[in-house]
This record gives sequence, C-alpha cells and structure tokens, in this order.
Amino acid sequence: MDELTRQRPSAGPEQQKGRETGCVAACPRTLTDLEADPLAVIAEGREADPFLSWKGIIRPIDRVIDRDATARHAARRAEMTSPRCVAQLLRAARFIEQAPPSRRINRRRSTYGWKHVAERFHKAMDPSGDCYVGEGMFILAARAMGLMVHVDRHEDTYVNLSERAATPWGDSGDGAAP
Repeated sequence: MDELTRQRPSAGPEQQKGRETGCVAACPRTLTDLEADPLAVIAEGREADPFLSWKGIIRPIDRVIDRDATARHAARRAEMTSPRCVAQLLRAARFIEQAPPSRRINRRRSTYGWKHVAERFHKAMDPSGDCYVGEGMFILAARAMGLMVHVDRHEDTYVNLSERAATPWGDSGDGAAP
C-alpha cells in the first residue's frame, strides 16, 4: 500500500514514528462533497487503505493470531457501502466540519476517542436519533476532509483535531466520558 502524506499543516517530528496518511485524488473534500457522493469517497478510501473497514484498522497481530480476523475484516469492508455505514460517514463528517483542526497530530485522543466525541455531538443535536459512528468511518471522513491521519506502530490512529472540539460535547480533554 502506498502511504499518502498530507502536507497541511506541517508535520512535526512526533509524526515520523508511524505512517502518515491522507486523502486521495480530489481532496480535501467539503461536507457538501461528501453528502453529494459518499459512495465515491468510500470506494476511494477502501482502495487507498486495504486495512480499513467501517470498524477501524485491522492490526497485523490480529491477522496473524486470529484465523477469522481476515474474513471478518473483508465482511466489514464490504459493509462500508451499506446505508448504515454511509450514515456513519456523514455523521463523522458533520462533526469534523465544525471541529477546529490543530497544527499537529493530537496524541491526547485517538480516533476511537474522537468517534465518541462525534457521537456525543450528534446526541446533543438529536437525543432520540441514531448517533453511532464507527471508528473506520471516522478515519475515512477525516482523510477525505483533509485532516492528517497518523497510524502509529501499534496501529493506534490519531488526527489533527484540537481538543477544543471535544469540550462543548461534555469532554474536558482527560479522555473520560461525561
């Protein structure tokens, strides 16, 4: 897999210990672009990163020690174009659009933590609605919208969103949920 690097904003030295990935071809996209053709964004994202599914990034150790991991991963990749996953992508993109980026990768919160912040954002907007966001769909939205995405050597994934993006949604930045 070719590693893609985003130049905006400039990469710091802490980003050189893993792989830095960004979006493909027509990026960064706006929320309007994603809403107009989410299936194209998903297709490009799947092609660019064979380890990405709606659930997240499959770790190398999982591919080695769990025989069924590869089959589950393939099924999850196929599900990425389902209406449920398209809705998750758009939820993630709506959160990212209003979230201030930071100049550097934010290592205080992984994409797993950010997906929970996005869910709280949507829960605040519509308490009775579906607010679930899969980590993989969050990563895909972040890449498509031009954020820097960093996967470290342990396969933890980080983006360049400011902690200020989490505070209005009940998170003080210490990683604890409200």
